[in-house]
Amino acid sequence: MSRVVPHDELVKTATETLVQIVQTAPEARRLTSSGVLDQYVGLQDRIAFFDSLQRPESREGFAAFIEKRSPNWVPEALRRDTRA
Repeated sequence: MSRVVPHDELVKTATETLVQIVQTAPEARRLTSSGVLDQYVGLQDRIAFFDSLQRPESREGFAAFIEKRSPNWVPEALRRDTRA
């Protein structure tokens, strides 16, 4: 559901909507969200996205983040050993 509300009613309306959402069953919310994602993004796009997470570049990016270093694709002169 989507709707337009005046700016001064935005937080109140968002809070009311959130209260309605969290009162639904968690598994039902997950399945509904998954269906909505499939509708808007498409199954092929989701498959490609999750497949990309398994590729070497993604693994290196995650490892670099965890290890607080620059990924190996960053030029040597620009690499950081630790995050600022």
